[in-house]
Amino acid sequence: MRADALGAPPPRVFTIAPDRPFLDDLAVGLSGIAGEDPLALARITVLLPTRRAGRGLADAMLRLTGGRAALLPRIHPVGDLPDEALAMAGALAVPPAVAPLARRAALARLVGAFEPEIPLERAWRLAEELGALFDEMATEDVDPARLATLVPERFAAHWQRTLKFLEIVTAAWPRELRDRGASDPAERRVRLLRAQAESWRTAPPAAPVIAAGSTGSIPAVAELLGVVASLPQGAVVLPGLDQRLPEALWDRLPDTHPQAGLARLLRGLAIPREAVRPWPARAPAAPIPDRAALAAAIMAPPEGLEAWRERDPARWRASLAGLARVDAADPHEEAMVAALAVRRALETPGRTVAVVTPDRFLARRIATELGRFGVRADDSGGEPLANAPAGTFIRLLAAAVADDLAPVPLLALLKHPLAAAGEAPARFRLEARALERTALRGPRPAPGLDGIAAAIEAARRFPPRWADFDAATRCLARLRPILEPVLALAGERAADIGALLEAHLVAAERLAETPDRPGPLRLWAGEDGEALARHLAELASAVEGLPPVAPRQFPALLEPMLEGPVVRLRRVEAEHPRVAILGALEARLQHADLIVLAGLNEGTWPEAAEPGPWLSRPMREAMGLPSPERRIGQAAHDVAQLLCAGAEVLLTRSRRVEGAPTVPSRWLSRLDAFLRGQFGAEAAALLRPPEDFAAIARVLDDPGAPMPEQRPAPRPPLAARPRRLSVTEIATWIADPYALYARRVLGIEPLEPLDAEADAGDFGDIVHGGIAEVLRATGLAWPEPAEAARLLEAAFRRRLDRSAARPAQAVLWRPRLARIAAFVAATEAQRRAGGPLGGLFAEVKTEHAIGGLPGGPFLLVAKADRIEHRDGRLAVLDYKTGAVPTDKQVKAGTQPQLTLEAALAARGAFAGIPALPPGELAYWHLSGGFVPGSVHPRCAGEEAAASETAWAGLLRRLHAFDDPATPYMARPHPRLELYRSPYAVLARIDEWSAGLDRE
Repeated sequence: MRADALGAPPPRVFTIAPDRPFLDDLAVGLSGIAGEDPLALARITVLLPTRRAGRGLADAMLRLTGGRAALLPRIHPVGDLPDEALAMAGALAVPPAVAPLARRAALARLVGAFEPEIPLERAWRLAEELGALFDEMATEDVDPARLATLVPERFAAHWQRTLKFLEIVTAAWPRELRDRGASDPAERRVRLLRAQAESWRTAPPAAPVIAAGSTGSIPAVAELLGVVASLPQGAVVLPGLDQRLPEALWDRLPDTHPQAGLARLLRGLAIPREAVRPWPARAPAAPIPDRAALAAAIMAPPEGLEAWRERDPARWRASLAGLARVDAADPHEEAMVAALAVRRALETPGRTVAVVTPDRFLARRIATELGRFGVRADDSGGEPLANAPAGTFIRLLAAAVADDLAPVPLLALLKHPLAAAGEAPARFRLEARALERTALRGPRPAPGLDGIAAAIEAARRFPPRWADFDAATRCLARLRPILEPVLALAGERAADIGALLEAHLVAAERLAETPDRPGPLRLWAGEDGEALARHLAELASAVEGLPPVAPRQFPALLEPMLEGPVVRLRRVEAEHPRVAILGALEARLQHADLIVLAGLNEGTWPEAAEPGPWLSRPMREAMGLPSPERRIGQAAHDVAQLLCAGAEVLLTRSRRVEGAPTVPSRWLSRLDAFLRGQFGAEAAALLRPPEDFAAIARVLDDPGAPMPEQRPAPRPPLAARPRRLSVTEIATWIADPYALYARRVLGIEPLEPLDAEADAGDFGDIVHGGIAEVLRATGLAWPEPAEAARLLEAAFRRRLDRSAARPAQAVLWRPRLARIAAFVAATEAQRRAGGPLGGLFAEVKTEHAIGGLPGGPFLLVAKADRIEHRDGRLAVLDYKTGAVPTDKQVKAGTQPQLTLEAALAARGAFAGIPALPPGELAYWHLSGGFVPGSVHPRCAGEEAAASETAWAGLLRRLHAFDDPATPYMARPHPRLELYRSPYAVLARIDEWSAGLDRE
């Protein structure tokens, strides 16, 4: 083996075919180089592109030894050699790299100095983009000073301003680095790589050095690979070099071609492609269909598409064995398809599966769907640290403090699993719910802790049925010492970012405390907590030089400050040993029996080729930076390798994502076109999976034919049935008896909404109350219209000021109320001109007992907006700021409020109002819009008859429901118009209505 691999004269460059298990073959070759000496293997240095590949090589070595203990080679990612190796190379003389967050903070300060008007959080994001530009220029050996050589006159005005802005790169940032005695991270990495290359060039190591799996896309890495290939004991192993591609095409491959990176590397090393030899070691492995030629064909450059015209179906049919494609309807179905394919593969003992996708949301969906089949797998691509539990907790705290403990952000914080405030978490959660029900439902309390305390005291005057004052008070008492310091700091006009960060972290630790565990042990526990603690410690040091900010700006600033780090959360225990969910980078050099390539949509895989926010394509070309299409070429190489890396490969995509149609990945489109050219109409059938996974997924999620339940029709005993209702509840009783049952019999009251806005009901209360106030004050002597309008507007204004309306809402309502005041004043003057009134009564109430019922007396409660006495008749008027019942509804008795009030008045039920028949029934529609108001008479000429009909209907309903056999049915008249009932979900309408006018 040694004679084969390292016996030939340098430079030694090998390749491992894409259909071979790369790491297993590499392990066999390393073992052969070591020979029989057990210590020789430990002297070999192996450079791999990723840490994941390093773990894979260690696993391959263990498989090779049958799991026996053995010394492993020195495995390192390229560019991450240990300090002792760098010290020997003299590379540690390079100034230390500035910490990533320190660099970002410094750049944000420089950006702010150039653009003082932009907020700091925007400057922080721009600093991140600017850092990415630094990294790319350093990685590609582009001198930032070349920016000055770009001719501004060639570009548009906004690009000229961008070039001016980028003077930060050429002047301010290098000066900042000199002052710090540091170097830029990417620049230092390149210098270290070059120092290592120079060290090995001048003093070659005696032990073997093998660089494997890298395509040399970074110039400094390519230089290091060239040195390794020329070492006396060195070799480079390339992944999947295509040696069958015609030479004419090889010399001018576009950047989007999967072999373009390898072609650039070999040209840079001055090594002809024919000098690259196959790696002379092969691990035992099951045969895999040779798809390399198929991958090369579908990804051929434009000049190579001539070969597509040569039809040779017999040649390509064998390459398609095990290759399948599914176009799912949406990401949910795609995740189910992938999970079903994994489940099927695992039915065969020993088979391994890799699910590969750059879409982390799709990866988590697949992991969730696998759980349906008892397969535990986790997305190894990780999760942003800001979205991990500890990061979310700190972000929620910042949002709650900045919003003065408004109900929604406060409850989001208090209901987080880490919140405990020194109490057992479950008990604290109960206290937080008590605080919510007692003080945080309904209109927003006044700001801060004192506002919540005032809301608790205000609730004592009219206690909600669900209030728990003791628990709410205990919860507030626990929160006060924790939140007061950070709230005091947040009340300042400007504060130091470091002080804000420290205050929030102290509050978070105290809020996370339980009786048996200190807050820091809970908050910073686990992988995410440890990673976040390190990140925040670095952040606290980095922000020292930044200017103060408004505390309310802190949550917006904290968001980008927490972005960047990714942590892998172990969401499941005992992961399945034969399943891996990988990102595209992690999947490099990996093999499996089944490989699922998911998310193959254009814009996802590959990503869109964007030049970035700083330089246009012509600018990048003038600077010597690579085209954005190079990233597509690297992604194409990954896909080409993975197509050949498994006996079975399943390609999946979603036809729609978030409701929008998608475009298949360019590689899928090319595969379709190529196969149609070779097989015609048969092409689609050749890529069908062994089972119709999409159909199975739809069946699994199909609830089947609807099986309506019986309509709820409870029959409570007579003693439990309500004996007191208002006239407004009668309409509910007619349209939806079940809603009445839920409220009056079960005693279920809907909670008020959180942070409730002033709504139509509040507007109506202002109008009703203001008109009643003025009518009582003026009596029968109505003033002139102008004076009446002034009095009405003043009454409206007083009530508006006492309402829950927010300032913006009040601004919208004031002109509407002024128009209503003018309309009421003019309409009232017209009514008084028709003759004197015998009496006028505003907002009069009554509780009228109805006897002669099987269940005993029944109280009918009413509050009439207005009743007038004129010429031996009564006028019953009602104000509506919303929809007005139609004449048909009033006559039919489905909206009986007005007619029942008239019937009560005719029976002398209202104190001080003579028992007279109604002569007028009318609604005043008061909207305050372009038509501020209108009068709508009802049952004209039939007022008395309509009132008696409504009364008779009420008596029939009372007698019927005094029979215990009469049910309180849900929606007995489905097409009867009704407001949105808060009890619709409780009645489970969708389960029995079968589409009948659903709520």
